[in-house]
Amino acid sequence: MPTHKRVSSFYHGQRNQCGSIYLQLYSFRRVTFPSGIGLPLLASRLSISNCQPLLLKIDSRIKGWDNIQLSFAGRLQLIKSVLMSLNVYWAMAFILPKGVIRAVEKRMRQFLWKGNSTVGYPKVAWSDVCRPMEEGGLGIRDILALNKALMSRHLWNVIQSNQSSIWVQWIAHTHLRHKSVWTVDAKGGSWGWRKLLRLRSALLPYIEFKIGNGELFSIWHDPWHSLGTLIRRFPSGPSRTNIPIAAKLSAVIVEGDWNWPPITDLECIEILYLLPTIHNGSDSILWRGVNSLRRWPMVFPNFGAYSRMVSPTFGPCKIPRFSFVLWLAILGKLSTMDKPWLSHLGGVCMLCGREVETHEHLFFGAATLGGVSAT
Repeated sequence: MPTHKRVSSFYHGQRNQCGSIYLQLYSFRRVTFPSGIGLPLLASRLSISNCQPLLLKIDSRIKGWDNIQLSFAGRLQLIKSVLMSLNVYWAMAFILPKGVIRAVEKRMRQFLWKGNSTVGYPKVAWSDVCRPMEEGGLGIRDILALNKALMSRHLWNVIQSNQSSIWVQWIAHTHLRHKSVWTVDAKGGSWGWRKLLRLRSALLPYIEFKIGNGELFSIWHDPWHSLGTLIRRFPSGPSRTNIPIAAKLSAVIVEGDWNWPPITDLECIEILYLLPTIHNGSDSILWRGVNSLRRWPMVFPNFGAYSRMVSPTFGPCKIPRFSFVLWLAILGKLSTMDKPWLSHLGGVCMLCGREVETHEHLFFGAATLGGVSAT
């Protein structure tokens, strides 16, 4: 018999009435899940309330910098090196709720543009700030793209059937059940599992199926062909080609060459075109994308077209404080006198005293540049 004083009970997916009955029968203590290595231990999907420790840590770090006079470049560096490290730690373990992502981005946005002040406004849209530096941004990682990228690494382990991972073995036993990860139905699975399966289409362009003896890949369920997953392209393909739906590629490979049975169906005959090359050895799955954690989020970019015009503003030989101001100037985001909310100041350039102060006039006006160089 267990010692009741030393036994605690956790309940998930049970009604309160059922939990109360168990507590009365066995006299166990009812407790909530504790936290491990700084992260909550949960039996359900992550909620915004579960992420309060993350938000409190970010608030604590920002408040600790209140007494330090930081430039834009200084705050940018702290966001990249300190605040983002907290996000990465959580994003590697959980699919973060969008409400949490918005709350984190709000804190970082306010810290970047306001610092410890209560006044100020975002000069550049946050989506543009999160672009890589070579694409015109400040290089802050987009948290949503980062979270998807880190979660896709777990999906990559499932695709590889990494048997050294206990979690992968549990996924194979609980969710796959001898099915292919590429065609398994997400319905009926947990919320996190459904989210992971949505990343399959984003990972596929970066995966190469290297065909060897054909014993690893399924003919109909794995996307080894340039047409994609054949069972989705040809739902009635197994009956039309007389190839069993569970057949492996080894069934159509003889002595290192393709040996398909005659296919007379006009629709399925497309399978015989653009067949990949067969290599010696066993089948393997190769990753053709980036391998570093720093570049992995580029698999899931949240931005479209970009311009490289501002890439020369940042670099190892440039002063970050001046580079940040130059970046704002190129984007036309400095608080010049031509802005509507500064019209009460007169709008006249303080350097020449004649023309309206604009970005073009300050940085490219001949009279202004001549006056500055003369002083």
